[in-house]
Amino acid sequence: MTLLAWWPGVEAALYCVDSAETMRQAINGAKASPGADEIRMKSGIYGPPIVSGPDAQYDLTLASGNDLTISGGWSGANCTAQTNDAALTLMDGNQQDRIFDIGVSGGSFGVTIRISNLMLFQGRDVGNVGGCMRIQGYQGVGANVYLERLIFAECTAGQRGGALAVITQSGHLQIKGNRFVFNTANSESAAYLNNVSGNTYFINNSVIGNTTLSPVWPALTTACNLIDYCLVANNVFWNNVDANGANRDASLVGGQSLHNNRLDAYSGVPTSAANNISADPGYHSFNDFDVHADSPLRNAGRSDFPFVSPPSLDLKGVARPGGAAIDIGAQEFNEPEGPLFANQFE
Repeated sequence: MTLLAWWPGVEAALYCVDSAETMRQAINGAKASPGADEIRMKSGIYGPPIVSGPDAQYDLTLASGNDLTISGGWSGANCTAQTNDAALTLMDGNQQDRIFDIGVSGGSFGVTIRISNLMLFQGRDVGNVGGCMRIQGYQGVGANVYLERLIFAECTAGQRGGALAVITQSGHLQIKGNRFVFNTANSESAAYLNNVSGNTYFINNSVIGNTTLSPVWPALTTACNLIDYCLVANNVFWNNVDANGANRDASLVGGQSLHNNRLDAYSGVPTSAANNISADPGYHSFNDFDVHADSPLRNAGRSDFPFVSPPSLDLKGVARPGGAAIDIGAQEFNEPEGPLFANQFE
């Protein structure tokens, strides 16, 4: 681990890490620092650390002012260059542990958490929520949470949120440009988002092939109140099923806007809904999420939403929008030069 910078006046630190053990050291450093910390992860594979936390491979609780930024795809001796491709930095739970468990303690409304440009693979928590990642405000507090360009693959939770669970009492929640694929839970196989008081944005994500182990439960639940603005837009929901094999994409709790999504089935009554489609997404295959040139996802998204903008890059770092309008889902159409092999998580 390299400690790149330390600002004693504000007690903040910047770390450059290249292994599970140096990542663990950086997390421990962030625990001890009351200021805003940033952890830059070099591209590579991060297996389970030798010593994990009690509830995850990497666990910490943030107090007031203890902002945290974690991002992958870095290179160079001191993490000075970044490649914006989420698949380049893989965190492997090995079906043993949840990967991230981040708590927010009392009096910390001002905490901001930003995590981006990573692939979280085979995280597991059999008795709780959030198989790969859990972010939770304790004792009625909340946080601003920004998750962008993340791949959640083959994560498992015994309760809610096979890949992700975010439970916060206040603040802004933005989940943008991520892929949730082949995750499993008793309910909400992909993500459980509960923001009691604050705006929630679930935009340009791809939620594909997730399975709930109970009937009726969907891949995603977004729970909001009727006062704040909650938006589910520009997402792909495809082949998400419950225990009976029925399509179960999303459950909308509270006042929500549902716009420009590709989905088959949802529950709840949105306050507004427009331009949602159910056509075949036109992927190359169920394991290759590049789309054909005639895909209905192309140029079918919307960008003019209040308070929030769609992601400017897709999961592979392609600039968005690439055409007349942004594409639906986490990936922008980009004609490849013809790779020899396709990886199911690319």
